[in-house]
Order: sequence, then C-alpha cells, then structure tokens
Amino acid sequence: MVDEIHEILSSSLLRDLAKIIKEFPAEYSKTEKEKASSLYLFMSWDLVNSAGLKHVSINWANIIIDALGDIVKHIVDNYSLSVNIWRLIGDEIVAYAPVEDISSLPSYVDEIKRITSEVNNSLAERGDLGFKCTLWVSLITDYKNEKANRRYVSFANKIPVDKRVILDFVGVDIDAGFRIAKYSQRDVITVSLELAKLLYETNFDGVMWLPKFELLKGLFNGNPYPIIWIPINTKSNKLASSIPYFYKYKNESTEYCFDALGDNLSAGFTLGAEHLERLCADLDISRKIEYWKRENSRKAFRMYPDETMLQELHCVAVCIAKSTGKILVVKRSDDRTRNPGKWEFGCAKAIKTSNLMSSMRNEYKKDFDVDIDIVSDTDRDDVQPIPFALYQINDSDGAIHKGIICLAFVCNEHVKLDKKKFSCYRWLSECDKEAFLEENNTCLVNDMGNTLDKAFSYIKEHNCVKG
Repeated sequence: MVDEIHEILSSSLLRDLAKIIKEFPAEYSKTEKEKASSLYLFMSWDLVNSAGLKHVSINWANIIIDALGDIVKHIVDNYSLSVNIWRLIGDEIVAYAPVEDISSLPSYVDEIKRITSEVNNSLAERGDLGFKCTLWVSLITDYKNEKANRRYVSFANKIPVDKRVILDFVGVDIDAGFRIAKYSQRDVITVSLELAKLLYETNFDGVMWLPKFELLKGLFNGNPYPIIWIPINTKSNKLASSIPYFYKYKNESTEYCFDALGDNLSAGFTLGAEHLERLCADLDISRKIEYWKRENSRKAFRMYPDETMLQELHCVAVCIAKSTGKILVVKRSDDRTRNPGKWEFGCAKAIKTSNLMSSMRNEYKKDFDVDIDIVSDTDRDDVQPIPFALYQINDSDGAIHKGIICLAFVCNEHVKLDKKKFSCYRWLSECDKEAFLEENNTCLVNDMGNTLDKAFSYIKEHNCVKG
C-alpha cells in the first residue's frame, strides 16, 4: 500500500503541477518606471474534508490529485485571468493574477465563482468534498523600490530553489489573506475588505454578506476584522437560503451583525456601499485603497517569467462557411483589456496539457458554439494546423504577444457568442469586405484586411465553396 501511494504521489500529474510554478526574471531594469507598483489579485483554493476522505477511501490520493489538477487546469488555461500559480501546499492551491484595470475586478470574481462552482459540482459525488475559495488584493512592488509607501504595499522577492528562482510575496495584505482563508466555506467565497470596497466602486452587481468579525492575530492593532462572503451560487440573496443553516447561528463574533438585523435573522447582513465606507474608515484603510488606485494607473510593474522564454502562443482560426464561402468576424466586448471593441476572427490559447488542434476546437466551441475543421497537414504522422500567417501584438507594458493564423471550415452559420468576450458577429462575403473595412477602419485588429484578402483568395484558388 505504501509503495502504491508513493507511485501515485510521484505521478506525471503532480510533476506537471510543480512545473506550472513559473520562474521570476533574473533581473529588473533599474529605471524608475519599472520600479512602480501594480495591483494583484490573490486566490486560494483549499480542499474541504480531504482529511476525512483519507479514512474512508483507499483511492484518496488519486481523488485529491485529480481535484487539484482540475483547479489548476481551469485557472492556468483561462485566457481572461492570466493566472500564475504561486504555491501548492498539501491540499491548497494559491495563485495570483495582475489586475490590468481595476474596473475588470467584477469579471475576475465572476469567472472565479464559475470555476469554483464547476469543480465543486464535479466533486459532489464524492460526498462532502469540495473547495473553499478566498480572494484578496494587494499592491505589489519590488522590495528594492525605495519610493513605495511601505505601509501600503506588499513586496515581491526572488528566492533561489534547486538551481532556479521562484517568486514569493510578503506583506500585511498577504498575511491578512491567509488569515481570512480560515473562515472560508465551500458555498461562499471569502474576500478581503479591500477587495470588497474596490468591487463596489466598480459596479459589482453581486451580493456580499458580513456574517461575523474575527481577530486576525498580529494585524490591525487587535481590532476585529470583517469576514465578508460572496455566494458562489446566486439563486437567492438570502444568506440562510444559500449556505448550510447552522452557519447563521448567533455567537459572540456575530453579535454586531445580528443586532443590526433585529429579528430578521434569515436575511443575513447584506453589505452596501455605506457599510464598506464605515468599515474601511474603522480599520484605517481608506487612504491605502486610494494610494493603490493612483499607483496602479501607472501599470509599470509586471512579474514576467524569464524573458528569453515564450510563455504564450495564440492561435487564430479564420472560420469559413462551407456552403457560402463567407468568413466569420466577431467584435470584442468593450470591457476587454486588450483590443476592446475591435473586430477580429476569434482566438484560442495554446495549452501545455492539450494538443494544438484540440485547444483550438475547444475554445471556438466555447466562444462561438461552432465546430471547426482546421486546415491541417495530413501528410505527417503528427497532424497539426497549417500556419496561414504569423502575427504579434505589442502591449503597453512591453510584452509582445505572438500567434499564428490558420484556416478552418464550419458546416453552418449558426453562432452563439460568449457575451462576456464578444458583443456581435457577422458572416462576411467577399462582396461585403470593402464596405465592412471602410465602415470599421478604426476598430479592426492589425492586418485584418490583409488576412481577409488572403483568405478569400485561398477560397477561390482551392474551390472551397461546396454549395
């Protein structure tokens, strides 16, 4: 039995999880701009009741490893979050993601709610097994940054481990995040007060509850800290309707909340903007949040892995309707961080745990509900898409995102958009092309006209239209 468990714990999946932890760059530029700070969202998933599982199932190791792998796959492969794994500690995964724009925080939280709900639903057959999630934010800077207000920031530090360098974080916000994780539950996401305040400032339309106050050891001068919950499933705005009934029972730490409710204990103490203003004032963090917002607007501090290594590859499929020869074009939502409101062809990200063909098919199915037949090199044993063109996008933060463009065919013109990513679509014929380009000349991704010309030429040369 011991040998069997040892073999499981040294499996390829666990090795893959370890490899996901990305390395920190060898050196930072010494310029003042690159010494600036930026806001980061931290997230923790901790497997609930895993200890009990070990007593009732001989396959506990497989179940735990599969569950951890499921969370890792969801967050690392998620294009909209740009998540990096920070730590894998026993049954807990801790990750971080840069917050390019504070107004995007509600969409980040919605995506994390979705991921947590999906993984927990898949674990439902395992009994009482599931992940509890905690989110917090902090302004991160290089620990050598002497111009940062050290009361309001956390620091990134490079630590050499086994001939490589990993990234670590230290600071009061980091400590507070790990402290409040203790009070998370499987049916809710626990968020820090700072994150709750920023969410309300960016028109978060979800509900937040304040079930209790707790003393966080060594923090906030011994003043009680609000434990804030966001329900994962929002069918009901009532606390007692959404989580196990016994969570609402009154105790010393919840006295403030229940006194505020009077006799209406079933509602739960729902937080509003006025409550958050008072809570931030009570704990003297209002000025810190304002400092964060000013510093984050500089968007200069980025924690990229080794700059000599390509960390992302984007894969575009120009989708052609088999019956008409029309080409699918889609418009990005206005709240997208990169190229908001611009027309493009869709895009998938290459995933290290999946072959390129599958990654593209899965992403286009998810984004547009279309089944794509990618033009591929079938003369090789290793069948791969045939590159139609290459492209790159230069970000304002200095990163250069690289990608390939391929051609693909679809059987019909039925499209169902992922409305979080795209606002509308069109099937474009060659006759419509010039009018479309002229009408939208200020909101097209680079070289879109050139790509359309080449794609329509390919259709004619290869007599692709089957109608």
